[in-house]
Amino acid sequence: MNRSLRRALFAAPLGLLISMASLTPRAAYAADTAGAQALFTEGKRLMADGHYADACPKLEESQRLDPGIGTLFQLATCHQHVGKTATAWAEYLDVAAQAKSSGQKDREKAARDKASGLESQVSKVVIATRIHGADAVPGLEIKRDGVDVGRGQWGVALPMDPGDHKFVVTAPGKKTWETTTRVASDGKTTVVQIPVLEDAPRAVAATAPPASTVTPSTVVVQPTTTQPSSDSTLTTTETTRGPVEADSNRGSGQRVAGVIIAGIGVAGIATGTVFGLQSKSKHSDSDAHCTGNLCDATGVQLRDDARTSGNISTIAFGAGAAALVGGIVLYVTAPSSSAAVTTTAASRRIDAAPLFGNGTTGLTIRGRF
Repeated sequence: MNRSLRRALFAAPLGLLISMASLTPRAAYAADTAGAQALFTEGKRLMADGHYADACPKLEESQRLDPGIGTLFQLATCHQHVGKTATAWAEYLDVAAQAKSSGQKDREKAARDKASGLESQVSKVVIATRIHGADAVPGLEIKRDGVDVGRGQWGVALPMDPGDHKFVVTAPGKKTWETTTRVASDGKTTVVQIPVLEDAPRAVAATAPPASTVTPSTVVVQPTTTQPSSDSTLTTTETTRGPVEADSNRGSGQRVAGVIIAGIGVAGIATGTVFGLQSKSKHSDSDAHCTGNLCDATGVQLRDDARTSGNISTIAFGAGAAALVGGIVLYVTAPSSSAAVTTTAASRRIDAAPLFGNGTTGLTIRGRF
């Protein structure tokens, strides 16, 4: 068989595999694009009829399936009409930024004009808490409507949609504190003051059971006919037992466990690396949507995602390193399969002594078996 024919026979199945692998993603993308277009059309129709509450979910899903500047602009308009002023303001700014990047000056100007006209109506919330000095609480966490509020957002006036918002504050060893704050649609700033958390009640330690008068290593033998005299001497007897061989499988089992635990450690370190890179990437992406600590909705979400990925990375790295070290120690310290443990005669003892007191006379026997 010549070289050209061999190459053709090898290339044919390889090309078939590549073609099959590319069909599914393209088909899925086409389906998402078609669905997004249908939702966009329906959302615009509902808006034209004045049904904004029904239109917004359609446009949100269209934007999720196939993100686009035009869809986002319509979604911002819809959110503005249903009273979500902070969300609409952030979306208009996002449209302006994307339009500027793509050279769409007219759309950029239209979006910035919308955002400027809406800015005075955007209400804000400041989370005020003591994080320094004697009142600082390690591990303090704040959630707003079930979403973590990062420490960088504390003390900053954050744009927020009008309505009721629930804040929950937790910390190790402290009672949970929560409150519901109503944000008005007047463009003013509301302050949520986090108080000093109270100490949580400590668990009551379990009471130890009363000591038994007879322990497993003590046997009291009551005499039946005679009582030993007070000068009875202590007698000790010894027994011997032969060498006890160690289980030959223990060493190999410990080495296997060491390899498995070390493998888990490597996987943990790899996971930590992946989430660390994700955290860095999301934080970099948020810079385009933030000015200092003031971010639009996209920037806030990106920074929250970056913080979550960073926490997962730290935990995975720590757990992975600990497992890796533990696995290595187990493997290195595993005993040889030929090791044996010998118990000497001196280590096996039985001691006897007279027992007097409280109307009891007898013999106490203690030993190690």
